[in-house]
Amino acid sequence: EKLPNRPTDLKKLLSADGEEQLLNAAVAKLLVRHMPNDTLIELRSISDATADEAREVEQLSGLAEAMGMSRQECAELFASVANAMVCNLVDRAADTLSDDVNVTYAAINDIVAFMDGAATAFSTVAVNTSIQPIRYNGGTRPRDLEKLYARYLS
Repeated sequence: EKLPNRPTDLKKLLSADGEEQLLNAAVAKLLVRHMPNDTLIELRSISDATADEAREVEQLSGLAEAMGMSRQECAELFASVANAMVCNLVDRAADTLSDDVNVTYAAINDIVAFMDGAATAFSTVAVNTSIQPIRYNGGTRPRDLEKLYARYLS
């Protein structure tokens, strides 16, 4: 089965027109809490790290329902926003390859931590849905992705 071609640019997703932009922003607001503090600084203003995540999930689900979006459609939209955030983190990690190995480890651990948080949020937003897995489709060269993987395993 062909993998979906999910967006890689979060800024474009957040500048979309109409209702889709509102949903993208709601997902980003929910997920940004799982991003490292030094990333996506422009999103920090829409996120309240002290807010109850369960309440944010309820708000997102309510917004999607009010817009007539099915759970499956909401799951796909969630995956699109998460994908763009993963691309941001992977590209950030690749930029550390010339740094000390510990800097790269920390950046890779940020990816893992984000994926854990995003998976938990997804499981509450997208109950009884199924999507294609998120797979990196950003701009980092495959050779650099291999270096990241090798560094993480070493």
